[in-house]
Amino acid sequence: MKTVYYIIMLCGLASITSCSEMNDLHNKYLDHETIYAAKVDSVITRSGHNRIGLTVELRSQRVETVRVFWNDYADSTDIAVGNATGMFNCMLNNMEENSYIFQLVSIDKFGNRSLPFEATGIVYGSRFQEQLSNRGLFSFSADDSGLTVKWSGNPDNAVYSQLKYVDVHNSENIRKIPTDETTTVVTDWQSEMHYRTAFLPETDAIDTFYTAWRTVEHIPYKYPTAGWTAESRNGNHGWGAAGGQPDKVLDGNLETGWHSNPGAPLPQCLVIDMQTSKTIDYLLMRFQANAVANNWIYIKNIELYLTDTPAIAEEYQSFWGSPVASYLRPSGVDLIDIRLPSGSSGKYLILYFPDSTTNTYISFTELEVYR
Repeated sequence: MKTVYYIIMLCGLASITSCSEMNDLHNKYLDHETIYAAKVDSVITRSGHNRIGLTVELRSQRVETVRVFWNDYADSTDIAVGNATGMFNCMLNNMEENSYIFQLVSIDKFGNRSLPFEATGIVYGSRFQEQLSNRGLFSFSADDSGLTVKWSGNPDNAVYSQLKYVDVHNSENIRKIPTDETTTVVTDWQSEMHYRTAFLPETDAIDTFYTAWRTVEHIPYKYPTAGWTAESRNGNHGWGAAGGQPDKVLDGNLETGWHSNPGAPLPQCLVIDMQTSKTIDYLLMRFQANAVANNWIYIKNIELYLTDTPAIAEEYQSFWGSPVASYLRPSGVDLIDIRLPSGSSGKYLILYFPDSTTNTYISFTELEVYR
């Protein structure tokens, strides 16, 4: 009986010894097991001007802090989480203009860290700013109805432009101009014109970049023609719906105009009485649609005279003096733009046509006078 007892005892001790040895084999690994904190779920980066915003998403409640590293872990900042879940924002300021790789590491209350979550982003600064250019202008002018600005295409990344001016109440106004707006009419304009263009380097950027304000030093003013009269040499041609009378060039309608009398010899002459002496910088002569294609533009040479002495539409008169400007129309041109010397002025504007491209005809539809 004792023999059986000892055998049982020995078997038990052997079993205990074997289990202990087996546990020892595993314990050396269990003692060094790494416990990781919950990893960041997602990160959104939004570029800015020498700064960048990060929006961090956490779904686990076991995170105290998220540490953000950049510049190969040389720089860092902490986002306090406090075991909460949701979206957490972080703004990194005073950043150099560059592309960045961010590593985000979660830390729980026991100091355990997560595996890094990697995100990329770009910080913009002076290099981006310096390569920006203003949206271009086709033309700009003012008249009694206000200021009219015609814009050209938009540079890349432009989101809108701004127009700054002084209104009729002597207040400074800034108007936002959408990128798809090609013509802007400012009815409360009184003086001054400055413009600049706004840019976003990326669609969701947190900062808008602006070009420097550009100032228009001289805004052409289009004289109103109400009350002006026009007289042509030897009458006019009956031009159907277009009229043909000389005063039609002052009615603001491109569908009507003056056509000289086909039977009248050269030179042709048109005298505009502007009622008071006016300083003129330039004038525009316009034609009906398809005038070039249909060979309806007969003007070749033009001589311009300005005088305060009453003038009639006739052959050259010596008191007109010398022409203030002369113009030779190039082939295919359907807008005549004649620039006058600085300070040119007078009450009577004389358009003198010594020759023509077709017989003796002269015609055009609209005259615009600017200072």
